[in-house]
Amino acid sequence: TNAVPTLLRMLRAHDSRLKLRFIGLAQKQHLVKVNYIDAEHRNWEAVMAFQWLGADASDAVPALIQIFEERISKASQMAAAEALINLGPAAIDAVPALLRTAGDTNADPYARGRATLALRLVHAKPELVVPVLIKCLKDFDPAVRMDAALGLLSLGSDAKAAFPALADLLKDPD
Repeated sequence: TNAVPTLLRMLRAHDSRLKLRFIGLAQKQHLVKVNYIDAEHRNWEAVMAFQWLGADASDAVPALIQIFEERISKASQMAAAEALINLGPAAIDAVPALLRTAGDTNADPYARGRATLALRLVHAKPELVVPVLIKCLKDFDPAVRMDAALGLLSLGSDAKAAFPALADLLKDPD
């Protein structure tokens, strides 16, 4: 867990378009070898470390929530969501942020899908989660609808209110 501050910095990493163009140009020349690890790769290395740490990294939840909500980059936000997913029930404090993203139809579809998946794996606060997942069953993105249905399934009898919406979903061609 001593690595958590470094992992959080790795999750915040973001490369500007200008920086990526410059690195691309530098790598094309043959005088000096440029070996650059891009920010997206560093984001996902941090996710792997959080996966390994699991609930031992639960002290990082507030910072992970902040990174998720900052939307530094798409990769950074997805990596923060994945880190929260890896923490499972220890990430219960992330439920409000995940609910906001899952229910936000203007948010990136992949972010909404990751948020619904995280809600399922955190497996907490069904009284708040079920209404949002029911709303997600009508999402335009089939992956979000699937994650929402699986989330409701994982909540078992706490998701009784979702039965009519799930029955309507049976007619979904996707």
